[in-house]
Amino acid sequence: MTSESESGSSNSDEESVQMGLFEKYLTLWILSFMTLGLLLGWLFPAFALTLAGLQFAGFSIPIAICLFFMMFPTLINIEYGEIKNAIKFPKPLVITLVANWIINPLLGFFLASTILAANPGYAIGIILLAVSPCTAMVLFWNKFAKGNINLGLVITSINSLLILLLYAPLASVFIGFYVTVPFITLLFGTMVFLVLPLVTGVIVKRHVYNTRGQKWFASNFKPVLDKIAIVALLLTLVVLFSFQGQVILTQPLDVLWISSVLLLNYIIMFTSVFLVCYKLDFSYKQTVTATIIASSSHFEIAIATAILLFGPGSAAAFATVIGVLWEVPLMVAFLKLALRLRPKLWSESTNTTIKSSASELN
Repeated sequence: MTSESESGSSNSDEESVQMGLFEKYLTLWILSFMTLGLLLGWLFPAFALTLAGLQFAGFSIPIAICLFFMMFPTLINIEYGEIKNAIKFPKPLVITLVANWIINPLLGFFLASTILAANPGYAIGIILLAVSPCTAMVLFWNKFAKGNINLGLVITSINSLLILLLYAPLASVFIGFYVTVPFITLLFGTMVFLVLPLVTGVIVKRHVYNTRGQKWFASNFKPVLDKIAIVALLLTLVVLFSFQGQVILTQPLDVLWISSVLLLNYIIMFTSVFLVCYKLDFSYKQTVTATIIASSSHFEIAIATAILLFGPGSAAAFATVIGVLWEVPLMVAFLKLALRLRPKLWSESTNTTIKSSASELN
C-alpha cells in the first residue's frame, strides 16, 4: 500500500496527540450531564416547565443560546481557503462526499425505517443524524488518529458549505416519508443555526486575525472556543434530558432500539469506507481521514433541527441526543483499531500509488 515516508510527512504527524480533560472523558461528561438532567426533571419537575416556558416564537430561548454556542466554535474553525486544494487531489474527497451525502443518508433512512418502523419520531431523529455530516470534532479525531490534516480541512470546509445548500432539501425529502414538514421551516433552521453562526464566525475570525494574528487565534482563542462548545453541548443535554426524563425511566427499551440502529449505522460506514479506501491503495492517512469524516454526524445540527421542528421533549430530539452518547466512544474505538492496523496493512517500503504534491494534502 501507500508509503507514508515518501509523502514528506513532518515529524509532528507522528507525535502523540494528547486529549484534554474534556475530550478524554467526554463520554463520562455526557453521561453525567444526562443524569443531571434526568434528576432535575424527576426531582424538580417545575424546572423543566420553567425552561419550557422561556420561549420566543415558539422556540426555547435557553436551548437557542446553547445551540448557538455549540455551532459558532464549529464554524469559526473551518479554513475555507483550503477548498482550492480539493481539485488537486480529488479521489479521497469524492469518496468521502459520496459517503456523506448519498450513502449515509440512504443507509440511515433504511435502518431507521426498518428497525424503528413502529416509532416514527425516533426514525426521524436517526435520519436527521444521517443527513448531517460532521464538520467540527472530526478534525480533532483526525489529528488523534494521525490522519491527513489538510485533507481533513478540505473535506470539512466543503461539507460546511454543502450543509448550507443540501441539508434542508435532504432532510425535507427523507422526513417527508413520515410527516409533512414545510421546507421554509427547515430553511429557517438552516439560517438560524448555520448561517448566523457562520457569518458571526467569519467576522470574529477576521477581526482576531487582524488584531492578534493567526498564531494567537490557533493557540489562545480556538482552545477557549472549543471548551465553550463542549460546555454548551453539556448544558443542552441537561435541558433536553430534563424534558426527556419520563421517557427514559419508563421506556428503557426505546433507548436500546435507538442504540441498535446507531451502532449498525456506524459499523457499516466505518467498515465499508475503510475497505474501499484500502482497496483503492489510499495511504493510511487518507484512508483514516476519509473514514472518520464519512462515518460521523453533525449532532449539533441534528439536535437543533429536531428541537425546531418537533420540540425539545419530542421523540426525534431524544433520538438525536442518543446519537451524541454513542458517537464519542465508537469514534475512539475506531481510531485505536485503525492505529493498530496501520503497521499491518501499510508497508513503509511499498511504492506510492496515489500521490500529492509536496505542498498539498499530506
